Amino acid sequence: MQYGIPFCSKIELPEGSISTYDHFLHNNQNVPPILKFAKDNYRFHKDDEELIFHSYVDQTSLIFSTIRTIARNGNFDMFFIGYHFIDAYTHWYHEENKRRLVEALSYELKDLNRYGEILFFSDHGSTEQKKVFFVNKWLYEKNYLSYEIYEKLIKYHKTYNSEFPDQLNLEHTHVFINEDKTKFYSCDAFDAMIDKTDKATQEDRDRLRTELMETGYFNDVYLKEEYLDKLAKYYDFCPDIIPDAKEGVLVSCNIHPKAEYGLNMDLLRGGWHSSRGVVGCTEKLDYVKIHKPYDIYTILEKFVDKQTPDAKNREEKKKTAENHFTGIGEVFDQLGYF
Repeated sequence: MQYGIPFCSKIELPEGSISTYDHFLHNNQNVPPILKFAKDNYRFHKDDEELIFHSYVDQTSLIFSTIRTIARNGNFDMFFIGYHFIDAYTHWYHEENKRRLVEALSYELKDLNRYGEILFFSDHGSTEQKKVFFVNKWLYEKNYLSYEIYEKLIKYHKTYNSEFPDQLNLEHTHVFINEDKTKFYSCDAFDAMIDKTDKATQEDRDRLRTELMETGYFNDVYLKEEYLDKLAKYYDFCPDIIPDAKEGVLVSCNIHPKAEYGLNMDLLRGGWHSSRGVVGCTEKLDYVKIHKPYDIYTILEKFVDKQTPDAKNREEKKKTAENHFTGIGEVFDQLGYF
């Protein structure tokens, strides 16, 4: 059973398994009633931080108490659970409340451990935000990217985020890109990846890499052929330029004229991703050093291989019960009705 892991909802699995709920999606997820929970609508930039913290603790308790109930019923041999509340404190940075929430989560995991072994890991760590680098505005200033913002149309049609009005990306309806003058652009929601157009030459790529490094915001900048497997299935779909931002540097696609000082999430949120994730297990696994994110699959495989699901035992018990079943009268007799 999978619940809550991003991009894993609606996956078709063999009979007896279920993959459901992705907090990035909102509708038509066919979430079973037992896994539908009340959600709070608190906003970090508006509401009391202590109330927000307690709402996360309450929702954590709801999720894990339900998962434990399902585990006691023995319907599934393995659970994959996505938990995203700590991630909020990565972005709306609050180190103390994040620590308190980790403690609450630890309590729930220890209680869940009664029903089986647990492997836990994060997709990234968190750190305080030190700088926001507006990559598309920078590409525009360097003449690598050409676009025009029709502000009057945006205001007339009210096609802006009323909560964060100074947030604007290249995909907006009233932003027009001049393809004849564009060589590079970024549409990466979570990182600094840069795509190229057919107008970009090898010389342009080398120059862009040098100039990105000169900003002082990156540990390194890779060309895709240096970093990725050219024979891999999705190589052609991957971004052309792969910058590695320094810790605490948020790379934003925001192109709003007020991006550097206006009301937008880039400036309001005080934290960002770090490369220091966490991985742990309630039973001993052979030590595996994680060099790249996909190394976690090696650990997952070892963990799963060490578990012994009792599905076969349950099937045998079910068959035995069916073989001995002679009718409803026997059940009533066993219950004392006859």
